[in-house]
Amino acid sequence: MILTFEQNGSGQLQIEVMKAICGDLENQTMIDLCCGSAPQTGIMNFKQKTFVDCVSRNLVGGGEMITADVIQYLKANQKLETKYDVSISTDTVEHFREKEALEFLKLTSNVAKKQVWFTPLGEYCMTTDPNDNNPDSHKSAWTPEKLEEIMPGKWAFVVFPNWHPSLSDNGLGAFFFWTCENLEEDFKRVSNELNYLL
Repeated sequence: MILTFEQNGSGQLQIEVMKAICGDLENQTMIDLCCGSAPQTGIMNFKQKTFVDCVSRNLVGGGEMITADVIQYLKANQKLETKYDVSISTDTVEHFREKEALEFLKLTSNVAKKQVWFTPLGEYCMTTDPNDNNPDSHKSAWTPEKLEEIMPGKWAFVVFPNWHPSLSDNGLGAFFFWTCENLEEDFKRVSNELNYLL
């Protein structure tokens, strides 16, 4: 389940794609994991917003800020009685080494009914230093094919091969991926919305 669009990326396009994937924002709760300054999710009109990051942030648009290591937060909240409707994590998974990244992906299902991710398409500025613990370093690389190989049938994808046209000689792509109950049906809905919109 892959959609591909040739548009260059922008903050507004990122919001539009996330809105399409998430659905009816006003009736949903959202948690943004490794939120950073939350430039997109901070202004999205969710019913309730929670943000988790290892650094306390001043956020645009309100919401609860939780300062915590995201993996430890997710482990501590594995048995939430009421899950968030949506978890969003943008430009984050590539900052974890692969083993931690997979743990991060798996743990999100414990806190949200739908999980939405956004990451560069393939390798970009990836460190080869096993001792590099700088949180800004890219420590893993992801593609839809790789995720499909590791977790077959779990994800749906929206790929933009030219998201960052100026970041390398051939440009750099990025992609969204998500999972939820009734993923096939949800993919059809998102496909219809994005094909109309884009």
